[in-house]
Amino acid sequence: MYSWALDKQLCDLSDYQSRQTYICEDCGAVVPAAQAVDGGVCPQCGSDRITKSDSAGELITEPLVLSDGSQIDADYLNPVSIPYYKPDIFPV
Repeated sequence: MYSWALDKQLCDLSDYQSRQTYICEDCGAVVPAAQAVDGGVCPQCGSDRITKSDSAGELITEPLVLSDGSQIDADYLNPVSIPYYKPDIFPV
């Protein structure tokens, strides 16, 4: 998505519909969005160097039963990454 006003670029996002995660540049911890905005700091190391990046999926750390009755086996030692749903078209 690209948007502008007069001669000023407002945003240029290559993947507009992807989920965004805030990551601490120093320790690599995931920072909650409420703490990351407006000059927030990392809750683990106290750094103020926080960047936003695309999230590929969610880590499942306990068994998950799906609606069709099948089960995804996972635990804390062997987490399973489940990709997020990604629409193919831009919503109208």
